[in-house]
Amino acid sequence: MAGKMHIFLAIWSLTVSADNFFTTEREWLAKNPGKKKNEYDKLLQAFQQRLADERAEDYEDEQFADADLNKDGTHSKDEVLTDLMRQNGYDLDKQGMYVSVGARDLFESIDRSPKDGKVDLKEYLAHFKGHTEKDFKKSDADGDGFHTFEEQMALTAEHDAGAVKSNQEVVNYYFQYGDKNKDGKLDKKERRHAAKHHGVHIEFNEIDFNQDGKHTRDELIQADMRKNQYVMHSNGAFFEEEMYGRIEDDFGRLDKNRDGKVSQEEFLKGNPKSNEAAFKAVDFNKDGFHTMDEILSKQSGPPKSAMKMAEDFADDNIKALDKNGDGVVTWDEYRRETIPDDEL
Repeated sequence: MAGKMHIFLAIWSLTVSADNFFTTEREWLAKNPGKKKNEYDKLLQAFQQRLADERAEDYEDEQFADADLNKDGTHSKDEVLTDLMRQNGYDLDKQGMYVSVGARDLFESIDRSPKDGKVDLKEYLAHFKGHTEKDFKKSDADGDGFHTFEEQMALTAEHDAGAVKSNQEVVNYYFQYGDKNKDGKLDKKERRHAAKHHGVHIEFNEIDFNQDGKHTRDELIQADMRKNQYVMHSNGAFFEEEMYGRIEDDFGRLDKNRDGKVSQEEFLKGNPKSNEAAFKAVDFNKDGFHTMDEILSKQSGPPKSAMKMAEDFADDNIKALDKNGDGVVTWDEYRRETIPDDEL
């Protein structure tokens, strides 16, 4: 930050004179007769915003430099992948493997005596209090009486591979939209644009519930209701999130055969203090089963004002973003309104 102090001072020189530097509101008003409090507030806010922007720029510089492993001023695909994996809790070790942060250190701390690159049963039990020989054998893939680091990593291999795959998809996205000069590298500006573009796409996908590449009015309504802690049931009705969650959990507890219905037998087994009359009181269609639809049919939905706000939100979005007037917002329409032209 010290290296940019001249910028820091220059910013202030645009707003207050040197003898007013870092003065309080009362002092500033006293030294600037005729000025009003809101003028001081505006100057202070402008300074605080510029300071925040400067700090963010410094942080971005540091992060970019840290990820630039060969120090050539750009990021290759491998460097971007390594950076993203680090952000997800993985390190690239000397063997070129992505491992959970601290995984190798943990293994080496367990491998104590002798320090032979293997963990025997005694070492395992000394570290993992409460574990048993049976637990040890589950991890001993080749049954030789030892754990190797590779065996340890095999336990999380599927999860780790999934992390690499998902982050590789992000890398490909970054280079598709960020590598403007197609040189196979991202400079700082390109990396910033790529990350922003990707973030906007994530926002779009969070509303595109059926992942068909467009926002419908119903999806926009659902998104606004979800933001206000309402969830939509399969029949399209909305319910308060916490209440819906409790009912759903209890229904799942009772529906032992997972057929989407709760029989009288399942109901009574799950509620031993209840009785047949209580079951029949909720079996509104008298078919001998409870369904989520039946249970929710007697629950109150959101207030009309909440639905009206969600509908207005959907209509306003479509009006603002639906350029071809087909009643939906496509990804192309969405990104062209949310990403500046020079970053598309």
